[in-house]
Amino acid sequence: LLLILRITVILNLLWFFLCQFKSLQYTFLDSDSSDTSDTSAVCYTEWFDRDNPSGDGDYETVTDIREEYPQQLCKNPLSCEVETIEGIPAELTGFVCVNKQQKGRHCKDYKIRFKCPEDFCKTEPCYTQWFDRDNPSGNGDYETTPEINNEYPDKICKKPISCEVQTTHGTPAELTSDNIDLCTVIGGFSCENKHQNGGKCKDYKIRYKCPEDFCKDGEYIQFLKYHLVSRLWHFLCCQLNFLPEIYFLKYLYFFRHLLYKMV
Repeated sequence: LLLILRITVILNLLWFFLCQFKSLQYTFLDSDSSDTSDTSAVCYTEWFDRDNPSGDGDYETVTDIREEYPQQLCKNPLSCEVETIEGIPAELTGFVCVNKQQKGRHCKDYKIRFKCPEDFCKTEPCYTQWFDRDNPSGNGDYETTPEINNEYPDKICKKPISCEVQTTHGTPAELTSDNIDLCTVIGGFSCENKHQNGGKCKDYKIRYKCPEDFCKDGEYIQFLKYHLVSRLWHFLCCQLNFLPEIYFLKYLYFFRHLLYKMV
């Protein structure tokens, strides 16, 4: 076993130095290239659709987006891209559209995304589970962040990057005909029945995007719980020579499952 471990370490070191040599070689080759074009890598944010043209117009402003979606937009965006929610590019309208300035006195509903430096997107986010704590049988459907934090402690990161809302059938909230009252990371989601044409909201669910470390820490805790219970189980069954009769097995497996839930 010790010999195998030593061989593994040596092979890893050789692989590391080989990769370093190749990266240096590629760097030298790139420095000799005559191409002087800007090859800086970039990344794109998610599409933002924080407003709709039901009032004075559709305002997808950077200031409002920063306020409603903290940590989801880089400090100095390189450019922006605007489309209608159906995916039709907006070439001249920018990201502010005023209803009274339109021929039909009504803007289309737009979404916007931003081009950012590559470093902004390097950290891969993770998603929480879907939460569906309410249904529209009362005044509406309220999937609010404070209530979800109370009912599902430690299931949401402290500072979510963004949130995603769908109906329980999988239709994104922005593609439904419902008038949404609230949809932000801090507040969560709410839809009130009295504001709908049909008098009732659809049933929605919400999930949150979190930093990668939030998911990794959760997986590590689950691993520790499983490892601890497995060790205890092994001690009871093997070290103490506790070999039960066959009709006791189902109760022992239930006990093992209960231990895992309690740890």
